[in-house]
Amino acid sequence: MREKSSNLLKNQTVILILSSIALTFLVTALILIAQSHTLLLKNYTNAIYLESEKKSLELNYFFNTAEDIVAGWKKYILMNLDEKKFQDEKNYENDFLRDLSTKMASDVVNEKGVVCTFFRLEAETYGPTRGIFLIGGYQKTYVSVRLTDLSKYSPTDTDHVGWYYLPIWNKSPVWTSPYDNENLRQKIISYSVPVYKNGKLLGVLGIDLSLAIIENIVHSLKIDNSTGLLFGKEQNHIHLYKKEEMSNSVERSVDIATMMEQFRKADSKKLTRFTWEGKKHFGILKQLDNGMTYITAITQDEAMQLINGQINSLIIIFLFVCLITSLLFFFLKRKIIIPFNILFKTTNRLARGELYVDIPYTSDNEIGTLTNNIRMMTTQMKEYIEYISEQTKKERAAKEAALTESQINAAASQAKSAFLANMSHEIRTPINAVLGMNEMILRESKDKAIIGYSSNIKIAGVNLLSIVNDILDFSKIEAGKMELIPDNYEVSSMIIDLLNMTRDRAKAKGLKFNLNVNSSLPKTLYGDSIRIKQCIINLLTNAIKYTKEGSVTFEIDFKKQDDDNILLKVNVKDTGCGIKTEDIDKLYKPFERIDEIKHRTIEGTGLGISIVNRLLDMMGSMLKVKTIYGKGSDFSFEIKQKVADWTAVGDINEAYEESVMEMADYKEKLHAPKAKLLFVDDTEMNLDVVKGLLKNTGITVDTALSGKQALEAIKTTKYDILFIDHRMPEMDGIETLHAMKEMSDNLCAGKPCIALTANAISGVKKMYLEEGFDDYLSKPVNPAKLEEMIRRYLPEDYIEAAPEEENETSVNTENTTETSEVIRTLSNIEGFDISEAIRFTGSEEVLLSTIKQYYTSMDQKAQELQQYFEAEDWKNYEIKVHALKSTSRLIGAKELSKLAEHLEKCANNNTVSEIQEKHKPLFDLFLSYKEKLAPLVKEEKNQTPAKEISQEELSEKIKFLLDYANDFDIDGLDSLISELSSVQLPFDFSQKFDKIKTSVENVDFKELRNLLSEWSNNK
Repeated sequence: MREKSSNLLKNQTVILILSSIALTFLVTALILIAQSHTLLLKNYTNAIYLESEKKSLELNYFFNTAEDIVAGWKKYILMNLDEKKFQDEKNYENDFLRDLSTKMASDVVNEKGVVCTFFRLEAETYGPTRGIFLIGGYQKTYVSVRLTDLSKYSPTDTDHVGWYYLPIWNKSPVWTSPYDNENLRQKIISYSVPVYKNGKLLGVLGIDLSLAIIENIVHSLKIDNSTGLLFGKEQNHIHLYKKEEMSNSVERSVDIATMMEQFRKADSKKLTRFTWEGKKHFGILKQLDNGMTYITAITQDEAMQLINGQINSLIIIFLFVCLITSLLFFFLKRKIIIPFNILFKTTNRLARGELYVDIPYTSDNEIGTLTNNIRMMTTQMKEYIEYISEQTKKERAAKEAALTESQINAAASQAKSAFLANMSHEIRTPINAVLGMNEMILRESKDKAIIGYSSNIKIAGVNLLSIVNDILDFSKIEAGKMELIPDNYEVSSMIIDLLNMTRDRAKAKGLKFNLNVNSSLPKTLYGDSIRIKQCIINLLTNAIKYTKEGSVTFEIDFKKQDDDNILLKVNVKDTGCGIKTEDIDKLYKPFERIDEIKHRTIEGTGLGISIVNRLLDMMGSMLKVKTIYGKGSDFSFEIKQKVADWTAVGDINEAYEESVMEMADYKEKLHAPKAKLLFVDDTEMNLDVVKGLLKNTGITVDTALSGKQALEAIKTTKYDILFIDHRMPEMDGIETLHAMKEMSDNLCAGKPCIALTANAISGVKKMYLEEGFDDYLSKPVNPAKLEEMIRRYLPEDYIEAAPEEENETSVNTENTTETSEVIRTLSNIEGFDISEAIRFTGSEEVLLSTIKQYYTSMDQKAQELQQYFEAEDWKNYEIKVHALKSTSRLIGAKELSKLAEHLEKCANNNTVSEIQEKHKPLFDLFLSYKEKLAPLVKEEKNQTPAKEISQEELSEKIKFLLDYANDFDIDGLDSLISELSSVQLPFDFSQKFDKIKTSVENVDFKELRNLLSEWSNNK
């Protein structure tokens, strides 16, 4: 009875599963059909929309070409026609009309669809038959024919003379309705433009286009069974539909108006349903540039027939898939589900400890193999249980016997450690004496052989002292004499000390040394920095010793615990030999070395990690190790430290590099003649300094004074690295970078972009990286950092060996007097730091050039600064004092630079009262430098002063410039700009003239017109 009930339950379960599957398939099918219908309709809509876009572009091009041709004729007439001579001199009239005819014929000879061209002179002034009328002939030629006598037709007869009177009435260009030209025996449409000069009508200029060509464009669609409809600006003027005749009937106008209203209410990118010629259609409407309307349409029946056919095909495929799935389900049930049920029941019994149970299933397939493996595993488990039981008894007895011997060894080790700890002073004293005497030999001896011997003694002595220190430190720990002495310490100082002790050693082995320090790390902590440093130096030294190639990475981070404490996180990674899993325990044992034979050439005692582990234990921490044998290791620990000062430590890499640079003079070591760099900065002096710093590197350096100039430069030149200043007027560095990334014609896409900034504060690098920069460089530019940055981002094959230094004695002799004068003059100016100025500019020669540039721009900068101050334009005021801060710091004017920096921050924070108080001291100090720097700026003698230009002459020139700009006359603009560049301009206009010249060079007519109009209106 129970077996029958079980079988019944199984049958019900199978029926339930099959019913669920069938229902799932049915719901899925309905969803797929609905989605397919939507998707197919969407695809069809996209196809019609794309075809509509294509046709509207084609029609726009056709009509716009005609309008542009006529506009060109109009400009030709206005520029070349002399009205007085035209009326008075018959020969001049004939010559002008002949030249115009030639131009009109040449302009349209290759244009498709042009039937006629004409220029009819104003009838009342010149007569009803004066002008030009050209008809296209054979072999792409145009011939002149007799003109229509306008006096024979009424002005209201638009069918015959509408092409003449409609544009005059409207006083604007007009596209006429299509009409039959009986002489040409074809339907045409005209585009007519009235020509006025000095407010007086000269005549009507126009072009006639073949309606057959337009019909061909409208109806040549690539979608089957689709059609095109073209309507005029007035909706009922033009109607093209297959080969039907044009109609202006009232009924047709009503149909068109209703249809247009339907399109107006619909989405322009979706198919709109409308009625045309008694049939339902789907279509998309496009508005053309000349006011006409174009519709791409297809009948509703044809569209739905295609979609329904695709859906039926999808249903048949889906039903076939369902059939295959059902057959597959029954096969899987028989071959997989039933055998797995048997395995499931048997393994449950094995899990309960019934190891002698058998599995009632055999087969040659994978499940049969799995069954045999389980049988073998069960047999082995029984054997292992018996074996482990026996071994446990033996090991228990061995441990009891070894207990006494272990206690004896521990006591001996403690006695040894106590002895070595007491010998600390006796062992270190002679070693330090040897190293001290050897250092004196190194400093005082000039014999190269002796210096070589002493260098070897120093290396060996340092290694010996390191080994002895390890032994003695370990002995102190073992003897309980190691004490922790906490105190306040500077984190940056500790890290820089660690770098000085390890980075050069890593470089000597050809390893890359990476330093990653959280810039928000508190500046001052309270703890035993000596022991923390000892732990880190041991880890770094081990990483370098056991890494043959690749890199060593030193990372320091923190986690805030409360208002007074942090968890200091230290991590040292390497790409060295790694450690086998079975050898990790040996790390913590004293005097144990891993892979002794393999690493026999590496110096050391095997105590380093053991000391680190025990010191960390004393400080309440522990060493964590992650390693992959043959690939590298990762050592880390965390120590709780009190915070003495929460000020952020900032960029440690930058602090380390500055400390190194203070100990060494810069000398160019970079040579990359293939490289091409672009520097963007609104301060020309900064650009001159960069050029001076890189002049001996062979690198091609291009410059741009604004973001706009930079955008133009990358369209024509491919640069290897781009350096972009952050603070610039109009378009700052970040805006310039974003604009570059959006440009399709950017030849420098993907090239490194470096931010230039005078604000090297904590977190600034992260900000620039988030904005899209690859790196940043602080200003004033440090020569060595600039070289390192270029090396980092240039391709390796661009870097060449630096050429041997040439004897530059003669050159130096010529510049000695001049540069010495720079030192003497600046030394007498209060607030100048000569050493800093030379460090930023690289040499006295570049410093002198920079001072000259600074001097010549002082009047302009002072005027702009005062102008923005009086206008209370604090945004531009901030930009100007920012530039003054950077340039003043470049030439060593520290006092002025600091005052400018203070006012920059005030402007940024909108502290107006402070600006008003400090502006005059800044302004006076800035102007006082003009007299003090004057001796360094030697004016050219016997130089002929430039001719001055009067305000009347200048106003006339500006009027001509504006006319040329409106007519897009490049030659005229270039000529006038060249003329104005050779004269002495009024001071207030000279500043505007630089921007005008830049607009002409960039062919920016819109900006040029704005500048000229602004100047004219102000005057």
